[in-house]
Amino acid sequence: MMKRIISLMLATLLMFGLSCGKTEPAESALPSEIAESLPTETPEPTPEPTPTPEPVLAPNAGIELYKEGKKEEAMEAWAKIADRNVMGSGMAYTAALLADGTVKDVGSNEIGQLHFEDWTDIIAISAGQCHTAGLKADGTVVISTPVGSMTGYGHDKVEDWYDIVSVDAGHCYTVGLKADGTVLVAGWLNQENYDLSEFTDIIDVSTGTSHIIGLKADGTVVATGHNGLGQCEVSEWTDIIAIAAGDSYSVGLKADGTVVATDYSIDPLYYCQTEVTDWTDIVAIDASYKHTVGLRSDGTLIVTKDTTNNPNYYDTGVTTAEELKDVIAFEVGSHNLLYITKDGTFGSTEMVNMKYEDCDQDQVEGITGVMQPYDHVEMIRKYYLQ
Repeated sequence: MMKRIISLMLATLLMFGLSCGKTEPAESALPSEIAESLPTETPEPTPEPTPTPEPVLAPNAGIELYKEGKKEEAMEAWAKIADRNVMGSGMAYTAALLADGTVKDVGSNEIGQLHFEDWTDIIAISAGQCHTAGLKADGTVVISTPVGSMTGYGHDKVEDWYDIVSVDAGHCYTVGLKADGTVLVAGWLNQENYDLSEFTDIIDVSTGTSHIIGLKADGTVVATGHNGLGQCEVSEWTDIIAIAAGDSYSVGLKADGTVVATDYSIDPLYYCQTEVTDWTDIVAIDASYKHTVGLRSDGTLIVTKDTTNNPNYYDTGVTTAEELKDVIAFEVGSHNLLYITKDGTFGSTEMVNMKYEDCDQDQVEGITGVMQPYDHVEMIRKYYLQ
């Protein structure tokens, strides 16, 4: 009997010991199809590096660097500040600068204004009344060769120009802006009536029929030439970041996006070109024979229109530019307006109501590969608004 009791006790102890030594089974793994469906923790994406903002240059940066003898650095600064057009509209022709540094054209070549088939390394162009000026990458200037009675206009003087950073072609004359902020003139112009002594620290120039205006690095404007209609009365302008000379008037774009103009209302050719006082949010301007045009920050254009019922006025189609969208650059001529949109499209307003329609200067569909413009005005604006 005692042996049986002892045996039962040993058996009980043995069972108790085994149960105490057991470990709990691990949690059963989920079936693979369920595990795959459960959300997994996604690692945080590596943030894109913040691009370093382009340094804001002072408007006179190129001038000062050039005066210090740092020519290479000066030219790099001027490339961001100087006004360099990539398209131009003359009296009866259109010219466009291509990305490869050559120039393409449509329209009349009656007096040789399109003689630029051998031009290379061009970085800017300007279309005048009867000729085209081209700025080369090395700072020299070329002129389309006028023929016949045009040969005596004195454009051969540009052969001596060097370190030019911007050009503007006027009515049979050409103005060049030098890297030191001074200005040169060549062509058919009575230079005795043009006092350029105040044209120092200039960062932009613009030509009218018989007057020249210059934008100084401090935001003021100087002018010289014929002043019979007040086109040179610009001395009180301040905070100007861009200028444009019309036929017999001048306009300036202020840093706050408003526009100022000379008083021009007593001429038989007045078509309300200077009615711009209510313009706002403007980022670029241009002026011509009949119209002043402004580019708004939203990519649309605003064009002055005659509201005086002037019998001398007729619309050549320039006012239709207000229908355009996504414009990033434009150039207005006497009879048509050229433009580039943000997708790179190069176009022209359709010309109407004029005898030059057969010149086809508005037929630019075949011109492709136009050099994309640089917004030099925005660089100057940033400096004034920083």
